[in-house]
Amino acid sequence: PVLPDPRVSVVYGSGLPDLRLVADVALLVPGEDRGTASADKYCSGCPPQCAFDGFFAWPASGATPYGDGRWNGGDRKPHWVARDLGKDYSVEEIWIWHGGPNGSQLRTDDVYLAADGAAFPQAPDVSLSRTCAVAYTFEDVTFVHRFPEPVQARHVKVVSDQGSDTSGDWTELREVAVMAPLPADSLSHAPSWALPEGSGLSGAPVVLVAPASWSGHNPPGWSDPEARWVWTLAGANCDAPFGTTRFRVLVDLPARTAAAISVAADDKASVWVDGRELWSWNRAGYWAAAPVILPPGRHVLAFECESSGNVAGSCASPAGLLVSVRDLAGTVLARSGGPGWQAENVCPDWAQPGNPAPGAPVKLLAQCGTDPDPAAWKVWVEPGTLSGAPAGEVGFRAEFDVVETMDGTLYVAADDRVTVWLDGVCVGHSHGGIFAALPVQLRPGRHVLALHAANAVVGSNNPGWVAATLKDASGRVVLRTGDPCWSSAGYLMLY
Repeated sequence: PVLPDPRVSVVYGSGLPDLRLVADVALLVPGEDRGTASADKYCSGCPPQCAFDGFFAWPASGATPYGDGRWNGGDRKPHWVARDLGKDYSVEEIWIWHGGPNGSQLRTDDVYLAADGAAFPQAPDVSLSRTCAVAYTFEDVTFVHRFPEPVQARHVKVVSDQGSDTSGDWTELREVAVMAPLPADSLSHAPSWALPEGSGLSGAPVVLVAPASWSGHNPPGWSDPEARWVWTLAGANCDAPFGTTRFRVLVDLPARTAAAISVAADDKASVWVDGRELWSWNRAGYWAAAPVILPPGRHVLAFECESSGNVAGSCASPAGLLVSVRDLAGTVLARSGGPGWQAENVCPDWAQPGNPAPGAPVKLLAQCGTDPDPAAWKVWVEPGTLSGAPAGEVGFRAEFDVVETMDGTLYVAADDRVTVWLDGVCVGHSHGGIFAALPVQLRPGRHVLALHAANAVVGSNNPGWVAATLKDASGRVVLRTGDPCWSSAGYLMLY
């Protein structure tokens, strides 16, 4: 199996008003003194850190999960997997999900905890045993154990016995979640849009990107058919602007609640609870779930999504977010497509009207020579040419004045893709060198047009360019690429 990118989220709070998994990428990196995972045995592609990566995912097809982060001991014998959390935590709960083939077997897990500098005890801190079917959903969590009093622990070891498994010859764990309070200052750098008391999002519409029948495109194993794919414009399931989009929804809980946040996204989503980031997911066509415990009161669930520009211009680039939040009993607390959701398209800093124009020069490549405006220039930045340019994203910006209210059309094209911002609002996109005609209405005064262009990785002959023309209702050209008012932010990133 292909493993997810190393993202560790294994320790999360259950004793503070706001709780989350503690995300620490370096926990998976041996030798960094930030925490390591180990086991007595594991199969290729299913190493011990897979039992502690903070979420579990579902495959595109087949009974054997693909890239879902399971530790596999390799046979039916009892095997152990352990984790150094990096420092002492006041452990309150242990949650364990099993993996493996279908069927019901007796499963036994002995859990050992040890503080910093101490050895594991001779007897387990808790021994958990029950006959159960394979856990493939959050509601089927195999074991949840709450300690009568918090246990100080830096090291966690689980000795797992799958019992008489007749349909497969391995011992494996999907996830071991260790629950502990977080530091009181863990919200010091939380973004306001992800906080319950924050101002919310800017108000882009949250729309269903496809009919309910499109649920057939849900990732296999997705178990909430009422959840709907959403984005900020209709038809995003077919093609959408690239860039960052945020969503959030408020959830009111009458009592302490253990829940799972299940997410699928195209292309990437990071998940936030009450201002704390749980984890980030970047596998289109799959879905992942992560547990969280929340106290009574109001909570905000926020999602920061990215649709990639590194897609060949000849191809469509869909975008969407699919969310289901359920408690251990399976009760839906929130789902995408339900009420109360907010969204915003995130305008890059260099494209925002209140910020100064970037200062990099614009390189004129060639005039378009065809309608809608033969005199408009195809532009890029150094070292790009018509025969090739580095793959990556480039920003262009123009400021211009309008004397009276104007209805107009903005024509824009790019090789490979472009997202168009007018006065900080996303007004459309284009790809594949084909001019899109975007209707706009402008009030008297100064305006900012910004073009966020992307040249995808498509081979050795890889030109990059963007061209745009703004015309009023009579067809008069108000602005075109090549005018002296344009500047560039240069390469924003390289692919």
